[in-house]
Amino acid sequence: MIEKEVKRKIIHILVGCFAFAYLFLDRILIVLLCILLIILTIISKRYKRIYFFIIRVEEEKKGALFGVLYYTTSMLILSIFFDYRLAGAGVLALAWGDGFATILGRRYGKYKITSESTLVGCFSMFAFSFFGTAVALSIIPPVPGLINAPFFLSRSKILIASIGVSLFSTIFESTSRHVNDNITVPIMHAVLLALATNMMKI
Repeated sequence: MIEKEVKRKIIHILVGCFAFAYLFLDRILIVLLCILLIILTIISKRYKRIYFFIIRVEEEKKGALFGVLYYTTSMLILSIFFDYRLAGAGVLALAWGDGFATILGRRYGKYKITSESTLVGCFSMFAFSFFGTAVALSIIPPVPGLINAPFFLSRSKILIASIGVSLFSTIFESTSRHVNDNITVPIMHAVLLALATNMMKI
């Protein structure tokens, strides 16, 4: 069961590299790619070998694909409404942060913080969310959407915003068990980044 969840999270991490499409593609193409991913997710249920690798362990008995659908839907929402940098940061916070939190937390986590979260998992969530956020804000071009960060972001603003928002997302992810983090974490992460970067005067 654990081995399956680790394999699923590896796919989760790799799909998150979709964020780097913001470096090269126009918004309309990215939106079309997201729609294609949603369609492929839905039809994957017909192909058991693919379905087995992408479905959550707890969803397998129910025959549900909510986790994957929420993941791809959050990517679509980010791609439509957000500044490219914010969208990329949201995707990477979920893909790298949540993905490595599960893999490293299950492998090395000994000390529980909550019933389902370990100290190693939480630290991994923070570290990889921070790294993904800082990378996205640093290298993805500032293509505006309806929700934007400032056009110019100083290194200190990127550093402080990445640390603060990643810490908040880590706390939220580790304590919120009644919502699906595949849709809440990336969108909340992007919204908080927009607020943080626009409020800071440095």
